[in-house]
Amino acid sequence: MTSEVLAGEGAKVPMRGRLDYLDGIRALAALFVVAHHVYLQVYPGFPENTGPWFLGWLLYGNFAVAVFIVVSGYSLTLAPARRQFHLGMGYWPYLKRRAWRILPAYWAAVLLSSLIFVALIERRTDVSIEIRDVLVHLGLVQDMVRNTPPNGALWSIAVEWQLYFVFPLFLFARRRVGAATTALIGVVGVWAINVVARNSAPFHRLLNLTPQFAALFIFGMIAAGATARQQPREGEPATRVPWGWITVGLFVASVAACALLGSERVLGVDLYWSDLAVGTTAACLLAALSGSGTSAAKRLLQHRTIVGTGHFSYSIYLVHAPILAVGWLYVVEPLHWSRNASFVLMLVSVVPVAIAASYGFYRLVERPFMNRRAAVTARPAARG
Repeated sequence: MTSEVLAGEGAKVPMRGRLDYLDGIRALAALFVVAHHVYLQVYPGFPENTGPWFLGWLLYGNFAVAVFIVVSGYSLTLAPARRQFHLGMGYWPYLKRRAWRILPAYWAAVLLSSLIFVALIERRTDVSIEIRDVLVHLGLVQDMVRNTPPNGALWSIAVEWQLYFVFPLFLFARRRVGAATTALIGVVGVWAINVVARNSAPFHRLLNLTPQFAALFIFGMIAAGATARQQPREGEPATRVPWGWITVGLFVASVAACALLGSERVLGVDLYWSDLAVGTTAACLLAALSGSGTSAAKRLLQHRTIVGTGHFSYSIYLVHAPILAVGWLYVVEPLHWSRNASFVLMLVSVVPVAIAASYGFYRLVERPFMNRRAAVTARPAARG
């Protein structure tokens, strides 16, 4: 995957080499989400840790989604950052490109998940879905309309899709008022929404929109700007900021906060601030990785196996959840093993099936549309 594709807008971005570390981050985040859902399947009671203490870190799988949002803002902004934060194409061509990349695989995942749910999951649970629930997800409004999800992992796709609509507005703000002010506006704005929604019943459903993700998206954009400054045009001085050490400090502080405050508070009343802390750490990590050096973290993220997994990380995110549920309901739970033994069995037997199925979904559904999008994008240039 080239840097132009990762930038998401088809423009030629003068980057040094491939940005394989982005695929590495996507891979680890997707696998963390899978492990998180295995934990929730085996040890109920979220956000309380009802499993072994040493598995408590698996409660925080939603932070991987926060990382995905930061990476999305980062990759989309890499090309505009080289154009003084101009989109480089019309609003509708940009949105068409985003739709072509995201929606076909997503819609296929909704339909596949719904079939699995009706055929297998409803038989072993007291939960059922209706046509309305499927239509709500196909319309990407599951964060706005009450529903029973056929696939609980798909909630964040709606949030990301909605952020695409306002991305050009974020670029305009970044261009006019600068990075710091744009970030401040984002944090204060979504914090205000959070406060109003928590304290005023008519606006309570605004929390379902996960407003802090808008700030995380902006953090990714700010990191892309930092990347552009570290890769200056000929004759320009490079900007030196110790992003690596800042990342380490923020990571240690975040881990300490989780340990001191506990999962119920971090994932409950303080989730807004927790997401912001994780997003800030992820943005600084991206800025650090974009430098010319080769750190141990960068080498790990650019390992061939991890990068290869990152290529189909979107498919992993889309289809793993119903497969895990079926494996639990039909294979693991009927054995009546201990919770700890069941967790191990899920990891060694069901998770590999889910990853293999995700790769098959990628080859059959996601990848053809990615190739088709490249052809559609090249068409206007060929005519010109």
